[in-house]
Amino acid sequence: MPDYVIHHSNQSLPGAIWAALGLHLNWYEGHTNWLPGGWDVLWSLSIEEVFYLGLPMIALLTRRAWVLLPLLVLLALSLPLSRDALAGDPIWQEKAYLPGMAGIAAGIVGAFVTARFKPSNRLLSWTFCVFGVVGIVGMLSSEKILWPVFGSGIFLLLTISTMFLLIGLHWLRTTGIQRPVPGFAWLRSMGRHSYEIYLTHMFVVFGGVAIFRNLAISMRWSWIWYLPIVLVCWLLGVIVARYFSVPCDRALRKFLLRHEKLSTTHHVEPKTTEAPCARAESV
Repeated sequence: MPDYVIHHSNQSLPGAIWAALGLHLNWYEGHTNWLPGGWDVLWSLSIEEVFYLGLPMIALLTRRAWVLLPLLVLLALSLPLSRDALAGDPIWQEKAYLPGMAGIAAGIVGAFVTARFKPSNRLLSWTFCVFGVVGIVGMLSSEKILWPVFGSGIFLLLTISTMFLLIGLHWLRTTGIQRPVPGFAWLRSMGRHSYEIYLTHMFVVFGGVAIFRNLAISMRWSWIWYLPIVLVCWLLGVIVARYFSVPCDRALRKFLLRHEKLSTTHHVEPKTTEAPCARAESV
């Protein structure tokens, strides 16, 4: 089937399957070439899964948030350096472990900030929001102007701006200042299901492009085709979430947290000599 067949001579279906299950599909593509779009979206999963397997081990070794947090900050700030080190190789620049993990680290740093600090007034929250919006809009609208000035630093600008926006919105939400904007429930739904949409959207895109070509529509009107494709991508993401990822998440949580639930039911106190504040500070 067009758009799905692995056609590079140094790639194979068993190789791609093993790379996906072995959490190194990004490495596989870096050494062989791009895979078809339906496979290619899995490269980010490889990076994220390796990161979230390694993070608990590092947390257990460091034992304290004040030790772990600087390490995450350094990793987040390494984004432009790691991308520059891979200049000249577009596949590795996009799919290497370190740049991807740097973006995830920035998100965790933002989670630390929201958990440990609460603004005393709404001015700080709105400042974070404005800074985030300006950075994101500036990056998306003026990339050609910013690139000669910042180079690969624009990717760091994007991640930090996103982090600031999320922190500001979270603070506003937790203080009851910000409420959902009426009429934008559909957009919030797309945000909640963004990963399901990301992982399945190429199935819709391939079909939509094929239909567009068979109808022989003028390219002048091709932009209209985006609307139905985006809507179908959203619908498919909602279906996958409702009937697959959410039930899987609930089942996994029920299985993995069954002992914690049992302890809570029977009011079993943990056997430790640590003070409560010391346990809370441990990672």
